[in-house]
Amino acid sequence: MNNRRVRSTGLLPILALGMLLAVISCLPGQNFVLIGKELNRPVALRHSRRSNNLSVRYAAEGEEAAGQTTDLMLAAHTGDVAKVREAAASGIAIDAQDPYGWTALRYAVRANNAEAASALIELGASMNLASESGRTPLMSAAGNGLTDMVELLIKAGVDVTVKNKAGQTAYDISLRGGAAGCEKVREMIKAKM
Repeated sequence: MNNRRVRSTGLLPILALGMLLAVISCLPGQNFVLIGKELNRPVALRHSRRSNNLSVRYAAEGEEAAGQTTDLMLAAHTGDVAKVREAAASGIAIDAQDPYGWTALRYAVRANNAEAASALIELGASMNLASESGRTPLMSAAGNGLTDMVELLIKAGVDVTVKNKAGQTAYDISLRGGAAGCEKVREMIKAKM
């Protein structure tokens, strides 16, 4: 009886599509899940640590994208340096923040895209701009054991003394276990404190 109700309301195709998108987003090598009817510009970008996938929601025609993901953020995440430069030249605010407070630099750092991160720094991106949680690109790199990113940011002059909302510096975050327990990351940050 419940199946008849679902079919009669037209929800079955919608549920099937949702399940298909969920399955596709978990496949190895699948990087994007596109959500929305009009595929104009990305307005929400979310990276999943569990599956290392990137979900993108595209804006419908006329939808306001302020405070949402920009083309610059998407280019930074995918490591497309030419698009990073093109987006910055088009007037997209280099330090624009998405709903979580992530900037294009944070996307580049989190995706471990050194060339995109370097381009953003060269273009004047703020290295110390924190997300909603108070986490900076350096804290993200330190917390994920991204030694090359930590080194790049330190060489570019990042402030290693900035604290997140919990009162932790990137060094404090690097003291945790797992990927964050990288000795080289701790040494590089400690040397600049």
